Amino acid sequence: MKIDIRLDGQKHSLIEMDQPRTISHILKGTGIDIQQVLSYKINHREYVNEDYVPQGETLVNCITARHPEGYRIYQDSAIFITAKALHTLLGEAHSMVAEHSIGDGVFCEVFNATSFTEEDCARLKAEMLRIIESDLPIDRIEVKTAEAIDIFNSMRRKDILRNIKSLYSETVSVYRCGKYYDFFIRPLADRTGFIKEFDIVYQAPGFILRFPTGPEMKISHPFKLPPKVFALHQEHDKWLDILRVHNISDINRQSEAYDISQFILVEEALHEKKIAEIAADIVLHEDIRLILIAGPSSSGKTTFAKRLQVQLQASKAKPIVIGMDDYFLNRDRTPRKEDGDYDFESIYSIDLEYLNMQLGQLLQGEQIELPHYDFTRGVRRPSNHFVKMEHDNIIIMEGIHGLNDELTKSIPEHRKAKIYISALNQLNIDNHNRIPTTDCRSYDA
Repeated sequence: MKIDIRLDGQKHSLIEMDQPRTISHILKGTGIDIQQVLSYKINHREYVNEDYVPQGETLVNCITARHPEGYRIYQDSAIFITAKALHTLLGEAHSMVAEHSIGDGVFCEVFNATSFTEEDCARLKAEMLRIIESDLPIDRIEVKTAEAIDIFNSMRRKDILRNIKSLYSETVSVYRCGKYYDFFIRPLADRTGFIKEFDIVYQAPGFILRFPTGPEMKISHPFKLPPKVFALHQEHDKWLDILRVHNISDINRQSEAYDISQFILVEEALHEKKIAEIAADIVLHEDIRLILIAGPSSSGKTTFAKRLQVQLQASKAKPIVIGMDDYFLNRDRTPRKEDGDYDFESIYSIDLEYLNMQLGQLLQGEQIELPHYDFTRGVRRPSNHFVKMEHDNIIIMEGIHGLNDELTKSIPEHRKAKIYISALNQLNIDNHNRIPTTDCRSYDA
């Protein structure tokens, strides 16, 4: 029998065997350090541990934390250990919610506690270190659905119970470490000792569980909190309270009760109210004549620009929308990547000199003809569309380089408003199963 060994998806070795053996035995002599392998994926489908015995020809992918899939496993395993430590310190009466990404970690909040202090953070970190140093097994076990309901009823995990009751299956896979049980959608590491690098930072009203980053998988110090992003997430939590929705099961509950239409209306109203506030604030600043909107791919930049345009008009401004893509350099001047392909995402694929010249002319009250880029032929052409700024006009431009100072370096800062758009907020599956923010953006196939 042949065993195709891969490391983080890359071909590593092909081993021929005369009889079945465990993965740990098979990997001896391959140079793969099983102390770095968080999980093993069999034939691209099933996750197993090192004691698994492949039968017949098998592809074994050894997944480490350096692989995107392994990094998710590392994060979820760290959350599992954090929850177990809090359960040991505070008992079933308290619950932890892994709410959202922030910096290189995830913000967590402890509920049903009078307060959560820096001293509590120190106790939590000490207990986590004890659990990790003990290298305890994390077992994935199949239990009857009724037994799982009893387990999580005793732990007061209503968030899990709502999901389990909707599975309509005879058994449920749960994770157990000692006397602590939890439910995770994605696989966890086999032992607590795999989570060697982490940190806990107090951040009222909870704490930030930090994960290692970079090629060396280390924690960088000191931690730098992005205050505006954190404030945005906290504001989103208040919205969720208004909507009475915190997990996906709450959406399902509203759908079943035929309340989803009201939920959508309130959500849309909250979002539109926020855009209206932004538009009103911009109009109050009379010097601002250029709005730059940036964000990652599929984050909603174009949709936001159109909705902001409507709200600006409602605030008695007259927006002029200029397409950043129409200022691309002709194809023969477009920079290339190392592999020879055109680098359309480089800011230097834009004719910065021409863009700044036209913006300057507009702000000085001159009339200009906007360009139009022919993407089929890769050339910029005249559009026969002439514009001129009046006292109540505001320019709107959106694109991935909107916040880059190099894009509009000739325009004074006090004349610009910069807005970053991203699908940062999301609903989680339950208190411990997060949906990463990057999964919220859809990509065309």
